[in-house]
Amino acid sequence: MRITNPSSRTDSSTGALPLPLSAFKGRIRIKHLELFRAVCEMQSLRKAAVACNVTQPGATKLMQDFEELFGQQLFARDRRGMRITPLGSMVLRQVNVVLTDLAHLHDEVLQFASGAAGSVRLGFVPSLDPALLAQSIDRMTASSPAVRFVTREGSSVELLAELDAGKLDLVFGRVLHAEQARMYETRTIYSESFSIVCGADHALARDASRRWSDLCAVAWVMPPRGTPLRDLTDQIFLRKKLRPPVVTVESTSFHHMSRLMACSRLVGVLPKSIAEAGERANGLVQLQKGLKQDIVPITLLWRKDTELHPAALRFIDTVSETAHALHLT
Repeated sequence: MRITNPSSRTDSSTGALPLPLSAFKGRIRIKHLELFRAVCEMQSLRKAAVACNVTQPGATKLMQDFEELFGQQLFARDRRGMRITPLGSMVLRQVNVVLTDLAHLHDEVLQFASGAAGSVRLGFVPSLDPALLAQSIDRMTASSPAVRFVTREGSSVELLAELDAGKLDLVFGRVLHAEQARMYETRTIYSESFSIVCGADHALARDASRRWSDLCAVAWVMPPRGTPLRDLTDQIFLRKKLRPPVVTVESTSFHHMSRLMACSRLVGVLPKSIAEAGERANGLVQLQKGLKQDIVPITLLWRKDTELHPAALRFIDTVSETAHALHLT
């Protein structure tokens, strides 16, 4: 069936079923995926055809054939261009994964040809113990010198979105709800400990008789609301029947927070490993140590529907060994 009249298209909620898998696999082409993604980005078949180096008639036929694979329309066409339908949005998510995995395959082949043994695309949250990350990579490259790492820092939400899109292989993050535990393969690595910190010149650093109520009366630098560490800090004060402290500065970077506290009157909370490094290098003082209650542990996550490269599988075991050697577990 060839659909040529936009007004005659079947509504996406009641359209025909897609082709059987065998026919679907036999007819789909990489050019379909590339052109479809370009149309989604540009909302214009003409512009997408130019970007993909396809003639206008050729692009029209490719899009008609691609929609026939699904039995329903992927775009709503009007004078303003081509707007993606709900079904099209779902297809786009999977198309992005396929094209990203193909690009990753190509990169691995190039690395193999040049003598590299593979790559690990690794995401990590800012609170990850820096010694764990550094020593895990060092151990891995000592035994497998040809392995290459690409790292990306971000929040758990950002990193899991990139994992879903096939842009990362592994993520150091937190499983924030039960649905995530079902969606990914996971390995719990360690539970974090945190410290309340200030600069060495802060009045509280010299006050041995300071109380929790004193901490409420000063200005703080903290991660944004809704982050695990911010929630943990608020809970600590509330359980002591105190109002959570006033946050003067919000920051998503623990290293930025460290530098602010070292040269200002701000108080904040940092992962223990970063707080201890700050004591040695940045003139920080730990006012309270060992805060651990109700914090979700750091976990390695990867997609259930993806077969990991052998280098990534070895790295998972290396991380567990390193965490044990650092007494994090």
